[in-house]
Parts: sequence; structure tokens; C-alpha cells
Amino acid sequence: TDSDEGEEKRVGKQLRGGWLVKLKKGLRRSMRRWFVVTPDRVEYYVAPNVGDVGLIAQFSIASIRGLRLGCRRGDKGDRGFEFRVYSVTFAKGNKVKGDVHYAVVGESDKDEEAWFTLLAELMLGSCEVDSPSLCYIAERSHGKGHLEKAKKFYEEARATMKKKRSDETPDYAKILNNLAVLAHHAGEYSAAEPLVNEAKEILKAACGPTDPDYARSLNILATLYEAKGKYKDAEPLYKAALNTWDELSMKNHVDYSTCLTN
Repeated sequence: TDSDEGEEKRVGKQLRGGWLVKLKKGLRRSMRRWFVVTPDRVEYYVAPNVGDVGLIAQFSIASIRGLRLGCRRGDKGDRGFEFRVYSVTFAKGNKVKGDVHYAVVGESDKDEEAWFTLLAELMLGSCEVDSPSLCYIAERSHGKGHLEKAKKFYEEARATMKKKRSDETPDYAKILNNLAVLAHHAGEYSAAEPLVNEAKEILKAACGPTDPDYARSLNILATLYEAKGKYKDAEPLYKAALNTWDELSMKNHVDYSTCLTN
């Protein structure tokens, strides 16, 4: 229809549209806005299909800064995740001082996941993102079986930490461990081994040999050796990891049962 064509011309190629709720001590539907995401911008309105009269703010994707994603549940049981927008330019040229928080409110897990995936993809290369946010997206992608996407976000987090000279910290070592796991899953053993060895040395120096993440490094390295047929090298590493988790009363650790079986 003519009205549909006008809407398409106004918003461009729409990647996604839907309600997002402003965060203020929980999710409040009374403060929701209709968001439209296109390849080159994000817009939000008081309601869909109201034309420019209802336009509240418009800002370029390139101006989004410091997106930080994290699962949360609102006071009415709404599901969603948070993202943070700095310096939103309003239609009249005014700017919001400070940061404005919005949360996706999806009708279903599938809807929430679609929003999450879209905003996560828009983050890379278009705004400054902190490493915890990148790791969160990577972990979530990994859990969903999206290994290439997980690798991309872990690599971005790794680069961010190196840029900030935080490449000798336990958090950096955890990223290396996770990249090693992904490389192992892809059958790239030669790429995985130096990653986990570097993580192991960082964790040993920073936390000591009784740290649970150090034990995880030993376990990852052992699985690599086992996959390469180096069973004599793998066995003492498995035993050392198990001993550490035993001493820390962490038999419920995610890797403990697998390590014990191996």
C-alpha cells in the first residue's frame, strides 16, 4: 500500500522493530518505546507507525557507546537484557546527559534471542564495548552452539584487554581458556595448545596452583593431549585438576565429572 511504502521509505531497510522498556528500578511498561533498527541507525518512537510527529530520538549506530548486555528479570516477570546508550541526540537537537538504559522485552525466548543477536552483531566495529560484555555475548553464543560467533566475540574481548594492558590478569586467562576450548572443538589442536599454556602460566602466577581456573587449564590441556593420543601426558594433568577441585570441595564443577570419566 501507499502507507506501507511511505513507512519503508521513512525507516529504510528495517532489520527489526519492537517494544523496549526503559529501566528504572526494574522494567516498567509505562516507559516503553517502539524501537526500529536499520542498517545505519536506531530510532525510537512513542508508538509504531506514528510518523515523524511521534519521533522522540534518533541516533546513529556508530554513536552507541558502552553497550553492556546482561540478563535481568523485571518486577513483573518480564524477560529481557539490558543495554546502555550514551549521548542520545533528540529530534530538536538536545542531548541526554549521562546514560540511558533500555531493556528488551520479548514476547518469548525466541523473540528475546533475536533482539540479542541483532544488537550484539551491531556492537562489533561500531562502538566501544567493554570486555565483560563481549565475554557475556561469547559465553551465551557458545552455549547456543554458535561457535564461530563465540570465537569472534572472545577474540574481540581479548584484543580489548590487550589494548588496555590487562593481558596478565585472570580474566584475560579465562578468555584464552575459552578460545582454547573452541579451537579444540574445531579440531585445531595446534592453535589450542599455546592458548591454554599461556592461560595456565598467567593463572599460576596470579592465583597460584590451587586456583579452580588453573585446574580448568590443566583439564583443557589434558583433553588436548588425549585427543592427540598423548595419554601419558594427559593422565597426570587430569589427576592434578581433580585434586584441586577435591581440595576446594568443588565436585559440582562443570568440568569435574568429565575430567573424572577421562
